[in-house]
Amino acid sequence: YERKLHQLSNNMTFGWRNSIYGSEYSSTRTASQVQNPKHKSTSTAAGKTVTLAQQQEQGRRQTGEVDWFNMSASPDSSKKGLLQPGQIIRPMIKPSDVPALVLKLFGLTTVSVKELNSYDDKNFHIKVESSKNNQNIEELSPNGYVLKILNSMDSKNEKIVSAQNQMMLFLHSRGFNVPKPQKNIHGTHMIIEEINFPVDEFVENNEIEKQNNQYLVRLLTFIPGKILHQVLYTTDLAYECGVFIAKLDNELMKFQNEDLKSRQFIWMLENTPELSKFMFAVRDEKHNKLIQEILEAWKMNVMPLIPSLEKGMIHGDFNEQNILVNSEPHDSTTFHINGLLDFGDVQHGCYECVAARFAQSLVMGAYSYEQDPGNEYLLVTAAKGWDILANFWKTPKEEIINQWNESIKSYQNRHSVPSMRQLQ
Repeated sequence: YERKLHQLSNNMTFGWRNSIYGSEYSSTRTASQVQNPKHKSTSTAAGKTVTLAQQQEQGRRQTGEVDWFNMSASPDSSKKGLLQPGQIIRPMIKPSDVPALVLKLFGLTTVSVKELNSYDDKNFHIKVESSKNNQNIEELSPNGYVLKILNSMDSKNEKIVSAQNQMMLFLHSRGFNVPKPQKNIHGTHMIIEEINFPVDEFVENNEIEKQNNQYLVRLLTFIPGKILHQVLYTTDLAYECGVFIAKLDNELMKFQNEDLKSRQFIWMLENTPELSKFMFAVRDEKHNKLIQEILEAWKMNVMPLIPSLEKGMIHGDFNEQNILVNSEPHDSTTFHINGLLDFGDVQHGCYECVAARFAQSLVMGAYSYEQDPGNEYLLVTAAKGWDILANFWKTPKEEIINQWNESIKSYQNRHSVPSMRQLQ
């Protein structure tokens, strides 16, 4: 634990642990994983690195292990459960459909419905009447609930969704302010529901398959507050983000789930080469070239090290849309981290790889927007993300680490941060 706290003091900000930020709002223990190779100092000659990768590739082929090195280049290397271009997986359900669904599955009468931001799922904030017809819900949430309807791909893997529920319940029981799954009228934390698409031109043109209308439905407690995206970013908030995710990861070391260890999906850092399939959505030539350079550097410098990189149970989507903040009682302009949302990307994977995670967010955001051009939420990262990533990628790692260390010292000096032993 003390080792982790030491890492915490050197990992202050948003890019720490699978986040999407770069430059002054990021941190990492292993800079060689994220920096441009021309700035990376290493005792291993480039030729030897390639030879090692080739040897590992040959060994994987002999043992049947996944071939990470050329996975994206081979048409036969697509991994089960990974999103493929052209797939329509987001549920087509309107707010007006929600009250009947909530009453049917959870025995609650809805009085208000508000659709929330979401990437591939559909989320609705609902408030309900004080009476209930569900003995499995002991006490009604005063702030309402989030009705979460999962996309058709994730809905096919009930074991993974069950693991997400278990992780939220685990963290909630340990004092973390995270959503708490509620039981439906059948006494379970999730249920498959058939939701039929309206037959329109979109459905006909995209040839949506009949079997894709089965969706997992859950009800989670709603946590009030602002999301980080809605407030002014400060170095203090950045430091608090690092503290929060470090404590979360420390606690998750006690959480074990074999299903998460075998999970495969597009947002895992180990699946970074899969981004090449979606590059057609990045229209800007400069942006496209930047991502290609990052992907090549990842294959050359990170991929050979995947087996030896530190891994653990992680949230997987620690970003400005999922981090909750609240203001101080007597100062509405000063905010502090209050909670964490959206456990849909939880996984057992690499802790850090800032540039790769940034590339994932930007490429998949561009692709998803092509699929769903009305969803402005998908462009949030792109608004500033491309410039930040470009700046991050061209800056020598030593300079970035110095920036992070100076920010850490500044925070500690202003707030009299306790020693590691005191924190323990």
